[in-house]
Amino acid sequence: MYKTQVADGRADFGMVPIENSLAGSVYENYDNLSNFEDVSIVGAVHLRIQHALLGVAGASVGSVRRIYSHPQGFAQCSKLLSAHPSWEKIDAASTSTAAKLVADARSAENAAIASGVNAKYYGLEVLQDGVEDDPRDYTRFVVIAANHAAPGGGVPPEQFRRAPNMASFMFCVRNEPGALYECLGVFQKHRLNLTRLESRPINGQPWRYWFYADAELSEQAHQNGGYVEGVLQELRGAADEIRLLGIYPEARLSI
Repeated sequence: MYKTQVADGRADFGMVPIENSLAGSVYENYDNLSNFEDVSIVGAVHLRIQHALLGVAGASVGSVRRIYSHPQGFAQCSKLLSAHPSWEKIDAASTSTAAKLVADARSAENAAIASGVNAKYYGLEVLQDGVEDDPRDYTRFVVIAANHAAPGGGVPPEQFRRAPNMASFMFCVRNEPGALYECLGVFQKHRLNLTRLESRPINGQPWRYWFYADAELSEQAHQNGGYVEGVLQELRGAADEIRLLGIYPEARLSI
């Protein structure tokens, strides 16, 4: 939903979870990056994930029969769910959507796994705090904006106005021996460190895949305006299809 709102101008920016340190990739959002060609990545940040069990006033852990959350929220709180195997799990579009669903239903039998911040927004109570499996639980979010956004529109936070240190690519390789090796050789030739390489099936094209690659940009690379374009030109010669998802600053994470 937030991707559509960014694409049609209802929102200046969207913040999209793309990878969790415990539960892995958020595949639906990788798929959406390929579907929304009029949206680009303009920033990225790593945030520590802290979940709480939220319910309506008067609810308790003992009254819960149904639990709402995003699938990633369930994956990140498996110990809580294992302790309550009778709870019915119901998927929601996001953890905040899960909190809203619980608030709207007004039943003590419903609860949501979501950030405790949602309790204030939706008039819920924190039934149990810190329900995530691991305190070292981090999610990488990308910030997206419409390619056609007018100059002088919404201004991103200060950390996303710094010099870019990352670039993200999406490419499809030819169906022949050594095709992926040839594409990866382009990154090696340009001394780009790949921090992420992910493959996803292409909808409607059985046994063909998009490869998503995140590459660190050196100081010299981001000062050279044509550097990434040079990488793209070589990738176009090695791949069937290629798309630049964004050149952007990413807030570094110290764990």
